[in-house]
Amino acid sequence: MKLLRRPLLVLATLLVLMAFLVVQRERAARLNAASYTGLAHISGLLQLDMAVSPPVGAPRDILQLRVILTNHSEAIASPDLLLRIPSNLQIDTGKLPAGATLNLADNSLRWSAVIPGHGTAKEMTLPLKVTSADLAHPEQAIEAILSHQGQEQAVSTLIWTGIPPRINAITSASHVAVGQPVQLKVDAQGPGPLSETWDLGDGRRVPLNSPTIVYPTAGVYNVTVTVKNPLGSATHRDQLTIVPHV
Repeated sequence: MKLLRRPLLVLATLLVLMAFLVVQRERAARLNAASYTGLAHISGLLQLDMAVSPPVGAPRDILQLRVILTNHSEAIASPDLLLRIPSNLQIDTGKLPAGATLNLADNSLRWSAVIPGHGTAKEMTLPLKVTSADLAHPEQAIEAILSHQGQEQAVSTLIWTGIPPRINAITSASHVAVGQPVQLKVDAQGPGPLSETWDLGDGRRVPLNSPTIVYPTAGVYNVTVTVKNPLGSATHRDQLTIVPHV
């Protein structure tokens, strides 16, 4: 009976961890579903479509902000559009359309357009240069406030400005016994959200941050971790030795 206890214990531990990993994978999938599209929309007789491409960037990158106003009514429309731009994005003043004014104090842009009806559209495209990155708060919002005939509607889209991640080391234990749970950890730097994918060196891949895993067989495994954020990724490899029970 004593000879059977250890394999049964290892099997039970593996089953518990497998159930835990399934739950964590589902949670990670939900978190990763949220992405930066750079899109915003206001529907109605006076329609606004706003797009930032790409919606992520690093210092010195250029993001293109495109705004389209479409008048679906029969009458001429004269809306007022206020764009609030994050302070780390520099607006190219040479690309301002007619009727647009720039407020350098708060980095906002006001556009007063005259748009004929029957589906006529007017648009502008502005290059935005990323001058710096707030590493603590890389997620920023570009807000559009549309005013027309005494009514005001606001919409915003999220963008992300930062730098790619960097990995210093894998900080998990280097020696673990067969069947013993071990939590994989990495010392990574860079603005988040950060996601990790672990290659365990035995054919398994775990797309979780700091997962707890079990190796059922002794050996030396090359463990690889890839850390990603919205802008890029970094990879690091180390060895993990699984020793037999004494």
